[in-house]
Amino acid sequence: MVKSSLARPLLPLANLLSQKDILSVSLKPKWKLHHLRQLNDYARQSLADGYYDASGESSKIYKLHNLNGRNVLVGVGDSGIDWKSTYFYDPDHSVKRAESGSSDHRKISLYVPLFGKDETSTDGHGTHVCGTIAGKAYDSSNSSDALYNGIAEEAKLLFVDLEDSDEDLYLPKDLYNRYYMKTLYRNKARINSNSWGSEEDYEYDSFCSQTDKFVWDYNDMLILFAAGNEGEEGLGSVTSPALSKNVITVGATHSERNHDGKNYITYFSSRGNPNKRTIKPDIVAPGDQFSAKSLSRWDCGLNCDNHGGVVKMQGTSMATPAVAGIVALITQYLKEKSYHNQELDVRASLIKAMVVHSGQPTTGYCNIIMRCFPHNKNHFYYEGHGRVQLDRVLHYDGESDFELFLYYGQINEKKESFTLEFTITNISLEIQ
Repeated sequence: MVKSSLARPLLPLANLLSQKDILSVSLKPKWKLHHLRQLNDYARQSLADGYYDASGESSKIYKLHNLNGRNVLVGVGDSGIDWKSTYFYDPDHSVKRAESGSSDHRKISLYVPLFGKDETSTDGHGTHVCGTIAGKAYDSSNSSDALYNGIAEEAKLLFVDLEDSDEDLYLPKDLYNRYYMKTLYRNKARINSNSWGSEEDYEYDSFCSQTDKFVWDYNDMLILFAAGNEGEEGLGSVTSPALSKNVITVGATHSERNHDGKNYITYFSSRGNPNKRTIKPDIVAPGDQFSAKSLSRWDCGLNCDNHGGVVKMQGTSMATPAVAGIVALITQYLKEKSYHNQELDVRASLIKAMVVHSGQPTTGYCNIIMRCFPHNKNHFYYEGHGRVQLDRVLHYDGESDFELFLYYGQINEKKESFTLEFTITNISLEIQ
């Protein structure tokens, strides 16, 4: 890496650029987590069917079909996880590290400290994110804790700690091999949720290209990124690596607690760039919600085992794991032959298409003082394809008011095409 400063001549960089063997040069970004401040009970219900029941009653699609993420592993890269929280606690199995612990832990299949930090985090961000995806209260009879279980409460987590020993967020330059391949893919994770991004890199860079290439090479792994919290900067405020084409980039709506929340984009949710010819974010979900809280010894003394407590946070960091939980449920649906009794190969492109098609239009966007406005012609760069609603894409015979056709193929040539023919016998069906 060549380091330079505007206060000094850029000769090293100029010399580097003049070399014929150099294909491209990009700036090294400074990374940050995409949450705003501390503030999924709402998200779990809203993402199912668009409604919220304050009593905590599970949505119909969850109850009738036992959708809970069982046998699905979700990889998460974040600031650390407090596994003594009741949402991850397991008194019978220690958390598995590289050379110790048990993969039978009820929630965490593996903990990987990528940069040497090896301790329970009290930062709270990673704990909140993981709770949203797959947290499940240890004592299921405690309804007050169980109310805040994650979207896919029976899924398990592969956690990658991205903090270094100074508790700074750090990413390897070689995302393809060190993060995606060696840490996640080889350890069986096929869903990867990331609530972090560059502080100010609004361009498609080497981290985006590495991400896109990995999904192309290993198309059974789906990657999600938070769009970012720079919405007040206007259009073009989505940062790397969320600009990757083959990932699901997630923006944020308000929750039902604020105005007609689920139908309004938050002021902070980063907007896409009309000049990029890609729609980003791809989808939106509630970005302010309650989930697992991280505690330190200052909070609970020497024994924090099985501690309860939730905390409210907001940001696209919170919307992204909510959608990752939905992806886990879709994966379960496909693997358990819920689609016409067929077990389908779970491909990133197929699941992304299903998530996109679950999108329902939003009404508008709000500013920081909660003045809300209807969408204009640029609505795609605020909402993507709309807010996720699971019951609009998972078909069940005798229940759904639509039919579902799933097909995936591969186009290898620039001018290659394929045709899929089918007959519609009921002209009253809506076609999407």
